[in-house]
Amino acid sequence: MQADSKSTEHLPLPFGFWLLAVGCWLLAVGCWLLAVGCWLLAVGCWLLAFGFWLLAVGCWLLAVGCWLDMVCVGFYFVWE
Repeated sequence: MQADSKSTEHLPLPFGFWLLAVGCWLLAVGCWLLAVGCWLLAVGCWLLAFGFWLLAVGCWLLAVGCWLDMVCVGFYFVWE
């Protein structure tokens, strides 16, 4: 063999392989960001549901407090 013959062992990768590698890396990053977004959405929905539950409990306690206030005021006027 001649000394100046080109061997295929030392050729750089074609440009398409670099684009493929970058595309796969971007796809992996996009999937990871999608997973993080879905997790944050799930946490946000749980917090929203918990907030509505606290709102319902607060409204129920307000209604019970108003009812007790009316009963106590009624008893006050009855016993006076």
